Amino acid sequence: MLPSCISGQFTTNTPSVTPEYCNGDGKVTIGITNVTLGSTFDYLLQRLSGSGIFNDRNGSLGVINQTALTVTQSNLPARNSTIRIRENINGNLTTKNVSFTIANNYTALQFNNIFSYACFGNITVNVTQRIPVTYELKKNTNGAVVVSAQSSNSFTGLAEGNYNVALTDQRGNTKVIGATITDTNTDLYFNFSSQDLNGFNYLYDCSHILHKSDLRRLVSTVTVPNYKYPINIIYEINMQDGSPTGIAYIRNYILNSSVDNGKIVQNIPYIYGKSFTVKKTLTDTFHNLSTINAKSHI
Repeated sequence: MLPSCISGQFTTNTPSVTPEYCNGDGKVTIGITNVTLGSTFDYLLQRLSGSGIFNDRNGSLGVINQTALTVTQSNLPARNSTIRIRENINGNLTTKNVSFTIANNYTALQFNNIFSYACFGNITVNVTQRIPVTYELKKNTNGAVVVSAQSSNSFTGLAEGNYNVALTDQRGNTKVIGATITDTNTDLYFNFSSQDLNGFNYLYDCSHILHKSDLRRLVSTVTVPNYKYPINIIYEINMQDGSPTGIAYIRNYILNSSVDNGKIVQNIPYIYGKSFTVKKTLTDTFHNLSTINAKSHI
């Protein structure tokens, strides 16, 4: 008499693979059919090739009460791997190996290598007799209106140059006074690069950029003097076609001394495949401003 032998006949389908887009976020799903009811399944995930740290994984799917199931593994790096899937029917083992490749679809961050520094001045008009109703700012050279008539006595964000302020009272009387914004250069600037952490080209994780805030003095690499501190740095991130749209993410940091210069920032938001702008502004202890703008492209 021939010995009795129970043999599993389960079938593994072609694996469905999601590439790695960032920091080991690949995924594989394998469908299994023709499963014997009451059998148990386990699996072993192994690396076939590639470098870096990758721990073998194993697990059990328990007793199966259906004829079809799936095995899904997430957080996989880009490389060749195999999953050994084993069915146990009353101690009789059937093993099948499924090989697959996680492709590396990570696209490096890219920012336009064009950026601008902008420094601005302010004008505040203080009136000691009779209160004007409106204040209007014009260019001294050609009379062009810079800021239309307003109730506020302050004008901000002004470039270097000569201006006239027209003050008008309730009776319609107007007085014009001159004001000059001298060189608005703060003598501080951001050291920006598209090749290292001074730019916005590296990821901290799959949803945040890793960036170094490096301040310099103009025409010099000398350490920023302590009398310039504290320095407030604001990052304003605007997603151009991200989700949610139309929202500016604000990140605020304070540098208290030269020891803080070179601070590593890890929480600037990032959405894969979406373009966005980063506006980075510093304000020193004298309320001088300097701004840099960077725009990503995909």
